[in-house]
Amino acid sequence: AENVLKRIEAAGELSKVGDRDAVTSLEEAIHHDSFWGVSARAAKGLGEIRTEQAMQALIGGLKVAHPKARRAVVKALGNFKDEKAFESLRPLAEKDASYFVEAEVVHAIARTKAEGAFSLVVDALEKDSFNDIIRCKGLEGFGELDDDEALSILYDYSRYGKPELVRAQALRTLGKMGKSRPENREILEKISDAFQAPEGPRSFRAKLAAIQALETLNREEGLPILKRVAETELDGRLVRNARLAMRKIERGKDKGEAIQKLEKRLEEFAEESKKLKDRLDKLEQTKGA
Repeated sequence: AENVLKRIEAAGELSKVGDRDAVTSLEEAIHHDSFWGVSARAAKGLGEIRTEQAMQALIGGLKVAHPKARRAVVKALGNFKDEKAFESLRPLAEKDASYFVEAEVVHAIARTKAEGAFSLVVDALEKDSFNDIIRCKGLEGFGELDDDEALSILYDYSRYGKPELVRAQALRTLGKMGKSRPENREILEKISDAFQAPEGPRSFRAKLAAIQALETLNREEGLPILKRVAETELDGRLVRNARLAMRKIERGKDKGEAIQKLEKRLEEFAEESKKLKDRLDKLEQTKGA
């Protein structure tokens, strides 16, 4: 189709079909479509299909020239908990022409949960980049790995004096990791420390991230902290977000654990679906031969 939107919609529909022909068409779109947005949607579709053939198509797509399309390919590869996906991403983590692609690689590697992913994410924290995008994506990646070893690193990056964007991401990740550690009070204390920093515009992002982290934690112990923020902060944005977070925690006091179990089960279903698709692909290949 000549219309770009129609081609993007077509890529989305092909991802729902998910058979071998659909994968081939999406792979061609990554390499040959004239608009990067179509290539990016095709990459996303392959990540949703999650078969072996789809993974191989994405690995081949890592060479696509446009950085926005390449970033989408990298992001899609993060859906595969597979050593081959990890190994294909590793070279781009060392160097890419785009900071944004390199940052997405670090996060995607964390999502693969492969052996060696943790140390690679730690190495990425040493890299300087525009708006600290690589460092921020590394800190976000710790939330995907959910490893206790990351907590001390996150505590350090969340303290006052670190770059504002970095602090904010560390706090959000602490909130995410705290969900699976309901007995860990230190996480709550480190998040609440964000409200002890000196007043000023450089504290706003960190304080907002701390509110978001408390909301993600979904603990009753966070309510007094949020109430204090709502009553004492001068910035109306922080006051409003604190009140909203309090409401959500009060409404969902008993739902946190159930939601976590549901998310885990959905991930298991996705993995089972991938295995079934791979088996069907192999059967089709055998019949074709």
